[in-house]
Amino acid sequence: MSKQPLSTATVVATVDALIEKRITWETGTYKAANDELYALLSDCLELFKEVQLERKLIKRINALLDEREIVMRSNTSLATKIVRLIFGDCGKRAYTYAKVITVAAVDKPSTQSLQTFIANAGGIEEVRRNNLDKVNASVQRTERKQYAETVLDVRKPIVETKIELTDELQPSNDSVLPLSIALVRKNRDGSGSIVFGTANQTILNKLLEVAGKQLKEFEEAAKASDQRAEKLKARAEIVANV
Repeated sequence: MSKQPLSTATVVATVDALIEKRITWETGTYKAANDELYALLSDCLELFKEVQLERKLIKRINALLDEREIVMRSNTSLATKIVRLIFGDCGKRAYTYAKVITVAAVDKPSTQSLQTFIANAGGIEEVRRNNLDKVNASVQRTERKQYAETVLDVRKPIVETKIELTDELQPSNDSVLPLSIALVRKNRDGSGSIVFGTANQTILNKLLEVAGKQLKEFEEAAKASDQRAEKLKARAEIVANV
């Protein structure tokens, strides 16, 4: 038997029946799937917040990606790396989830669940679209801090004279590197004296961001200088051979 076409009367009943199915799906399977996604993203957020504080953990994440043959670019954010490890090859969703994680790490109140945070923002896509500048700024701050930690771990002291670490100058056990902050006063004879010290992590993290930016600028300036020197040398050799 051939299927009877819908009449104007039955089309309404069909639409209403489909709406009922959609409501059942939204409040059942769809809601359960979303709840599970938010719970998983919340766990990824906690992992991200822990890993970004420890250089050795970041290195382990990078090694894990290599071990599992997940190819990432050198400038890929930590959040994206974690998402790719957990969710696999999920296409553009990896960047969406990574942005949600990075935004939540900065903006979500500690007492608020990730699900509520996302709902208040208007959904995952709204978090991604409306917080792009914040995400980029947060990623940039993290990258500067990590760069400073890498350089300062092996950099030669700018003042060779060793000092005694008083209680004020003792690094915090919470710091990735054994670093503290000293306030130096210039004396009348041109020498310097340490007049205050602290290991406050908030101030130290901000200072590492500043250091990372400045050290990167030094590195880029040195590279540019080397490139100019190479060009001048090459030109001189050409002239000499003419």
